Amino acid sequence: MPIKITIQEEEQEEPKKKKKASAKKRNSKTKSSKTKKKTAIKIKDDNNRKESKKELKGELEQQKARIIKIIEDNKENEINEDKDNSTESQIDKSVREENIITLKEKEKKEISFDNESKGEDELHNKYSIRLYRRIAFSFIFLTLILLGVIFYFSFVKVSIVLIPNQERITNNLIFDVYDKNKDYKKSGAAITGVVKEIELTYSDTYPATGENVIGEEVVGKAVIINNYYKNQPLVATTRLLTPDNKLFRIKKTVNVPAGGEVEVEIYADEPSEDMVIGPTKFIIPGLWAGLQDKIYAVSKEPTKYKQKVKKYIQDVDIENTTRDLKQKLLSKAKEKISDIYQEYDQLIYDIDENSVKINIDAKKGDEVEEFPAEIKAKIILVGFKSKEAAHLAKQKFISSLPSNKELIEFDENNIIYSLNGCDCEDGVASINAVFEGRVSLKDNVDIVDVNKILGLNKEQLEAYLSGLPDIAGFEIKFYPSFIKTVPNLVDRVHIEIKK
Repeated sequence: MPIKITIQEEEQEEPKKKKKASAKKRNSKTKSSKTKKKTAIKIKDDNNRKESKKELKGELEQQKARIIKIIEDNKENEINEDKDNSTESQIDKSVREENIITLKEKEKKEISFDNESKGEDELHNKYSIRLYRRIAFSFIFLTLILLGVIFYFSFVKVSIVLIPNQERITNNLIFDVYDKNKDYKKSGAAITGVVKEIELTYSDTYPATGENVIGEEVVGKAVIINNYYKNQPLVATTRLLTPDNKLFRIKKTVNVPAGGEVEVEIYADEPSEDMVIGPTKFIIPGLWAGLQDKIYAVSKEPTKYKQKVKKYIQDVDIENTTRDLKQKLLSKAKEKISDIYQEYDQLIYDIDENSVKINIDAKKGDEVEEFPAEIKAKIILVGFKSKEAAHLAKQKFISSLPSNKELIEFDENNIIYSLNGCDCEDGVASINAVFEGRVSLKDNVDIVDVNKILGLNKEQLEAYLSGLPDIAGFEIKFYPSFIKTVPNLVDRVHIEIKK
């Protein structure tokens, strides 16, 4: 009897289970329809169905186990019970048959449920494939974008080489030179050397340049030849006649030795430009006709026409004489002093104008060919080492440059020194140094505003660079070469200043 009660309880629970299973099935179908609209919900419902299926299978397995156990127990009871209990056996048999039928129906329903689940799984798989395909394409697209970004940041750049102007700038420096034998306190730009004062005298003769025209003349030279056995004296103004009858005279009296010759100065008897002649032979008309072929004259050079002038002294002669006397006095000082101060490679000479005394033994208007002149003055000597002075000059030059420029070349050998002032008693002289150097832009100067060129194309970049000051030229290189636009990142723009 306990077996029957159990089977009846199971039969009473069976409809409830069917209702639960059908409810679950309807729920699963409802969820399946919703999954068609939203993929995420489908996946969730699918998981729920799988869990329900597992639970149902578990219940079926349990039910099978219970039925098998009941059957085994019934078989044992049948053997032990009496044959009189046949009625109960028949009841048990019918119960078993009903249980078997019920089990088969449940198995059919399970198979049906499995087939239905397989169909839903196939439909779900189709949607899953589409979803995976979309995800794959999206991943490939994002990967390509990422590769493009990596390529841009790694390889795209622009290199700009600037060639700056190199200009020559002139500057000057005034510094002091202190005599090494004097007590002094140096201040500012100063070096030691020698500061001396020496008195010298120089004299010379100078020509007068003023001219008064008092006439004209045609002059030249001729050689008197004496082929006679006696000497032949000829007085001044002796006539010489050319083949074309042009008359000349000799300037001075001469005595031509027998068998010899004498060179004399000649002039035209009636001077004019027509009297200019070339080399020729002269006869001496004043001699006996029998001697004219033995005593005669010849010229080797043409005669010259010139005006006869009277020299006199002009103002310019006095000025030129004064200037020349000072220059000659300085030259004399250099010859006399340079060997004494060989330790200094830079010696400056100047005349103390307050000590100059010039004596010219003539005055303006005097009719003289030349005149004597003399100068007496004190010569100021300042000596120093040019290397020390050049160091001061270079420091001054560098300190005066703009902050964005630097010194490229400084020629120490082309510095020009001149005396600016001197106090010989205290032994100090002021020197003015004039020098020049070649300068250019510094390597690290920010002449290009990188933010202004970001995103510019090649033509726009060239226009911008052409407008920059202190730039002689430039060179632009894009990497890779097919890129013709400046990157929008500052660190992908490389600027170099080439000297």
